[in-house]
Amino acid sequence: MEKRNNSDTIKKNDKQTILIVEDYEQLNILLKNALKDTYQIICTHNGIEALQILESQQKPDLIISDIHMEEMDGYEFFTIVSNIHELKDIPFIFLTAKNIKKEKINRISRGTVDFIIKPFSIAELKAKIKSILIQQL
Repeated sequence: MEKRNNSDTIKKNDKQTILIVEDYEQLNILLKNALKDTYQIICTHNGIEALQILESQQKPDLIISDIHMEEMDGYEFFTIVSNIHELKDIPFIFLTAKNIKKEKINRISRGTVDFIIKPFSIAELKAKIKSILIQQL
């Protein structure tokens, strides 16, 4: 891959990259299959794996992260990423099985772009992703 001066890499296929952080393997597969035609998808199972990917690969355009995971949950992962200068501007969508209004307000005010409550529609997720990525241009 060719390097840009700002340390981002040019993607071979010019697709925007989404990093998925989800411990439930079936949901990881579902998300990857639903999004792979439009986006370059990288799947991980927890925040620790995701941080390793962020250290070794290009900066993703968007992160979709579950909240409740083993080893490192989504909130801890988000906090670490938002404190790394080169990564702090990556938009986050949190996936959660709980409707947590107070927590949602708190996290959105700290930089999370959106929350999606499980179960969710793939069409809704695709629309939110498209909207967020258009705003990033």
